[in-house]
Amino acid sequence: MIPVIAILGPTAAGKSEMAVRLAEDIGGEIINADSMQVYRHLRVGTAAPPADMLKRCPHHLFYVLELDQRPDAAWYAGQAADVIRDIHVRGRVPIVTGGTFFWVQTLFEGIARIPEVPRLDPAKFDNPHEELRKVDPVLAKRLHPADTQRIMRGLEVHAATNRPLSEFQAQGNRKFGDFRPLKIWLDMDRETLYQRINKRLEIMVEEGLVNEVKDLLDQGVSDQIPAFRYGGYKYVVAFCQGRISFDEMKEKTAQEHRNYARRQMIWLRREQKQEKLVQLPAQDYPGLKQYVESHFFDHSA
Repeated sequence: MIPVIAILGPTAAGKSEMAVRLAEDIGGEIINADSMQVYRHLRVGTAAPPADMLKRCPHHLFYVLELDQRPDAAWYAGQAADVIRDIHVRGRVPIVTGGTFFWVQTLFEGIARIPEVPRLDPAKFDNPHEELRKVDPVLAKRLHPADTQRIMRGLEVHAATNRPLSEFQAQGNRKFGDFRPLKIWLDMDRETLYQRINKRLEIMVEEGLVNEVKDLLDQGVSDQIPAFRYGGYKYVVAFCQGRISFDEMKEKTAQEHRNYARRQMIWLRREQKQEKLVQLPAQDYPGLKQYVESHFFDHSA
């Protein structure tokens, strides 16, 4: 089994910096697990690692797709698994970090063998979770109503195959590698986290978030691409198109980021209850390093 470190946590908790510091100290390489940071041309609004951070250690699966491409968990797991094997063969330490936890789960636990199906537009459903409950009550019971990505996946599979996704899932998972992950949740109290989210949005605006979106729209990029439906961008698009004010854009975008953080925390707490990860203070780098040195290297031979 290949040992892998996974640095997880809610948006704005400081995962990237902690992962890079760890990589510098233990000979690691970073593997992206953020579904927005795989895109080229979206560096400001995705809070992607800046150029100086990228130079501190090797980074993988950042900025690899065009904006009209639609990556899913299986695509990511296949790509990340190949990178992990390459890093391991070279005697380095693979460190997965990001906030798209379903992708991380798929990488380490596999995913149901499901045929490729067309995407559906979430906007066509008044209540996607309720629609899923009608066609796949088993899956709907497992999913939080805010887990739009997996809810839509269930609706897409049923629409294309007339079979519930939970039925495919019951047949067993496709595995992507033989990995032994050490998953670490970098935790932070909610008040501090929300302050960091608000501050980060101010920095995004100062660094050109609006111009990033406006330039892409001016170049003919459709406002319907998947990335522009993400909470970090959809209200910026609305502002650029004159549909909301600047202040409303900032307020709604910050709220979307906070909502996203709440959904991430729900996922992390569920993983913790299942004893799939350990919870450490987000800004305690010495504690993180000590934990890794005592729990990763002792069992990675």
